[in-house]
This record gives sequence, C-alpha cells and structure tokens, in this order.
Amino acid sequence: MAPNAKSQFHPALPVNNITNHIPVKLGMDNDQYPLWVALFTNHAKSNRVLHHIITPKVPPKAPTTADELEMWETLDATVLQWIYSTITTELLETIVETESTAKEACDRLADIFQDNKNSCAVTLEQEFSHVEMADFSSVSANCQRLKSLADQLKNVGSPVSNSRLVLQLVSGLTPAYQNVGTIIRQRTPLPAFYQARSMLTLEEAGLAKQASTQGSSENLYSQGNVDTDAGSSKGAAAPGKGGRGNGSGGKKKGNKSGKGKASTTPTSPTPASSVAPQMPTAAHWPGGFGPWQWPPSPWGYPPCPYPSGPWVRPQYASRNQQQAWVLGPRPNQAYVAQSMPTQTDIEAAMYTLGLTPPEPWVMDTGATSHMTSDQGTLSPFINSSFRNGIIVGNGQSIPINGYGHSTLPTPHPPLVLKNVLYAPALVKNLVYVRKFTTDNKVSVEFDPFDFCVKDLRTGTSLMRCDSRGDLYPLSTNTKSAAPSTFAALAPSLWHSRLGHPGDPIFNIMRKNKLIDCTLNSKQSICHSCPLGKHIRLPFASSISRTYLPFDIIHCDLWTSPILSSMDHKYYLLILDDYCNFLWTFPLYHKNEVSSILLKLPLSKHNLSEKLSQSNATMERNL
Repeated sequence: MAPNAKSQFHPALPVNNITNHIPVKLGMDNDQYPLWVALFTNHAKSNRVLHHIITPKVPPKAPTTADELEMWETLDATVLQWIYSTITTELLETIVETESTAKEACDRLADIFQDNKNSCAVTLEQEFSHVEMADFSSVSANCQRLKSLADQLKNVGSPVSNSRLVLQLVSGLTPAYQNVGTIIRQRTPLPAFYQARSMLTLEEAGLAKQASTQGSSENLYSQGNVDTDAGSSKGAAAPGKGGRGNGSGGKKKGNKSGKGKASTTPTSPTPASSVAPQMPTAAHWPGGFGPWQWPPSPWGYPPCPYPSGPWVRPQYASRNQQQAWVLGPRPNQAYVAQSMPTQTDIEAAMYTLGLTPPEPWVMDTGATSHMTSDQGTLSPFINSSFRNGIIVGNGQSIPINGYGHSTLPTPHPPLVLKNVLYAPALVKNLVYVRKFTTDNKVSVEFDPFDFCVKDLRTGTSLMRCDSRGDLYPLSTNTKSAAPSTFAALAPSLWHSRLGHPGDPIFNIMRKNKLIDCTLNSKQSICHSCPLGKHIRLPFASSISRTYLPFDIIHCDLWTSPILSSMDHKYYLLILDDYCNFLWTFPLYHKNEVSSILLKLPLSKHNLSEKLSQSNATMERNL
C-alpha cells in the first residue's frame, strides 16, 4: 500500500515529465508495444506504483481511512496520466473513458495490441522468415529489425529462441559476409545473438575501411591515357623524348631535345601546367605493368623541365595575319607536378570558416537531450540512424544521423556534453540543462540579463554569459572566474563553511584534495565550537528538602504529535520529589488537569502551594 497517509509524500508524485523516463511514443501503427510495456513497468516499479497496473500475487492492503483512500486515488490518477502522456492522440481517443483507473487503461491497451494472437503470429512468422540483409542499409538495421520481430512474436505467445534468431540472421547475409556467417554457423553451441551481431558489425567496419583504402589507391595510381594515333598527332613530339618531323608523322631521334615542324592546323595554346605527365599503363604492356613486373610507385614524380604537351602557334583573327614562328609560342611555365587527389587549400578553408562561425550553444530547459547540427564538434562521432527523430514545436520530426560527445569550446570552461544527437536540419545547437547539470555537477542560475554556471559543491562561479535576446546562448564574451581565486582560502574560513569540523576530519579533506587552503602555523581556537558542543546548561544546586511524600511535586503537561489508540492527545506527568515516583495521566483536553490534581492526597493549602511550584510549562499550558 502507499506510505503513511499523513506524510502526504510518495516518490511518484514529484515526476513531472514522464517523457524523460519513457521516450517511446506508443501509437496504433507501430510495433513498439513490448518496449513501451518494459519501460513503463520498470518506471512504475521504481516509483512503487506497480500494483496500480499489475495485480500482485499478494493483494495489497485496502485503504481504510479517508486519507489513505485519497492518497490511493491520487497515485492512480498520476499513473493514468503517465499512460495518457506516452501514447499518441489517436490511441488516447480509443482507450480514454470517464472514471477509469490505470489498471483498466493498461488492460484496454493489452486488448488492442494482443488481440488475435494467432493471426498476428502467422504474419510475424512470415515476415521474420523473409528478413534479408540486402533490404537494409547496415548490419545494425538488419539486426534491429530481427530483434523487434522476435520481441513481437514473444508478446503474442510465440517466443523465438536464440538459436533460431542467429540462424535467421546468418541465412539472410549477403555474399560479402559469407565468411563470417560460416564461422558463426560452425560454432557449437551457437553464439548469442548479440555476439553474432558484434562479429558482423566488425566485419562491416573492415569492409568499409578496405573499400575506402582501395578507392584512394585507385585515385592515386590512375593516369589518363594519351592517344598516340599517328593520323591525329602528326609531327608531335612524344612526351619525354625529342623528335624531328616535317609533317608526315615525324622521324624520331634519341636526342634529349629536338626541333619539330608540324603541318597540322593551329589550335589554341594549352598551358603546360594543365597537362599531367602520363605513365605507361597496364594496357600498353602485355602482362600487366610492363617488362618490370611491379606497380608504379605511390610517390609523386619530379617536375618536367620543359612543356610536356605539344606546342602550337597562337590563333589570331585572320590567317593572313599569322606570323610563322620557328619554335612556336613561348610556354607559360614549366610543368609542376600535382599529386592526386587534389589537396585542400587550408588558407581558403580557414578563411571560409572565419566568415561562417559555428552556431553557438543555447541553454534549453525543455529539451530531452543535447543536440547539434555541426558534426565537427563531436568527438568521437558514432554514425547511426534512429527510428525516432527530434519533434520540434510545429510537430515535425527531424531525422537523427548519429551521436557523440563534445566539450564547450574556449573561452568556456571544459564542461562536457555527453550523448549529443547529430541532426543536420537543426537551426540551433541545444544544451539540455538537466543533463548538463548532472553530468558536470554544476548548477545554472538564470536572470533577465544573463545566466551563471556554478560549481555545485563549492558554489564557485565557473562562467557567466550575457543574454540580449529571447534565448540564453553560450556567448563568446564569457565571464569566467579563475579557479585560483577561490581555491586558496584560510583554514578558519573553511572551518566555518563546513560546519565547524574537527581537526581529523579537516586534515582528511585536505589530504584528499577536497579543499585547498593556505598553510597556517598558528592554531586558532574557534569560539563557537565549545558552545556548540555543550550538551546542557549547568544546573544550580538545589536547596529544597522534603520529609514526607507530596511535600513537593513536579508537574509537566505536554502535547503528543500523534494521537494514541484511545485518541489521547495530552499527557500529565507528576513526579514526587520525596520518593521519585512518577504518575502519568493521559488526557483528552487540557482542562482535565485541575480535576486530577484535586484527587491527590493534599490539603487545599498544600495544593495551592504545590501548584505554585509546578513546572512552568504546565502553568503556561493551563
């Protein structure tokens, strides 16, 4: 049953945002009912309200008082509100009823998703048997679909064993993963589904790395072929050798330099730097890489000392105005070797980056996770796809392409941002304030002009950012305090701040570097410590003497915070000073004290005298 009704406290009552604990939104057309049930059951169990949705084996004690009944109805309404907040509007309109309990709402959901179990099992079995990896973009997506179908089959009463799940995973692999599939099949016993998934994921990463390495090697070794057709390049000197020709194909000599006179039609001059040096490819030699039988070297080639392409006369407006040059036009420059692929211009890239600064982080108390549109801020970054996207204010969903970790950029303190979602379509980079404070052990204080981040343990101000608009961004004009300003404090100040601890505790905290204080050779005495450690004030010596019972009596009337079983609220204590005998009288009302005192064996004179010597507390209460 619920805790004591008089305390009016229950761990389920402070939960004000159920979507932080149950991020799944259950709908009519999705297959996440098993996942929703698992998350909701675990959350209800952790908040001690599981008996509101599942009947326990030992029925709880029924509420007997009005306070207990009110607490039970409050908790049941809270659980019912959790259910309504984690399902779609369409599903809510289907199950909502007036004066309904949380148990009845859960039963209606079970009837919707677990109805016609045999028909659902046949459909799911057929779909499970036809899952193949070729239909998915990655191994993770394929495994996730198989696991989802297995969970749905278990929910309708047809559980899938681990062996069958692994065999179905292996049977649907593409030829690229057949080697890993053979290793998995030959193990006795079969590995767990998660181990098989891990093996395939590693193989996928290796294939992707191999493909990228081969692609870069092909770009490095690929060279353009040069057509050597005699009819299309008559009289042209071959690259790398001199030539001598007079328009009929040229008669080659072995000279290092030569003269040529071509009879072809003049064309536009081509800059020498735009023609890449050509190496003989495998197609030019029988048997692969020529007579040397080794591939070309991966490093760059030395620059050519002269233009490697054919030179031609410049073209003018009229052929009659052409001037016959012996050596042709002057080349623009010697050939400069360029490596393949083309390197990035670092200076231009940094200039472009300076023109478009990264979007600043914005503090958001309503977000459910850190999220950014800049992948470069995440390290490490994990590329993965999520079925559920980010729901923005207009109801649209933004896809998530991965996640990673980040830290606040300088000049901010090195505070961490864990599990940041990467969504390229986001407009702002959001910081989930709740997770930010718990991960970094800090507190955030907002005011109309700025916000401040403080250390949760010491209250030290770590940074302060101005806010000139409707948002609270992490601006660059951060006002951060140097740690040394607050670290070295006097021992007496730490002694006062920490609640006046003793020297052993203070030395332990200083050795463990929980505090940092200056060395003080003089041992000061704290005036508050002796006063605070006093147990009671000293009593004065009593000068009263008693010779018979009831000479002096001591009375005390006090109020109990809890009613007794007979509904007594007040108690009168009478102590005889002579024999130290104590009488206890339970009372319903304070005005009953006088009637009890009149029953004592005292004369009226003694009674008035004894009452004057009674406890001051009783006299004030009377």
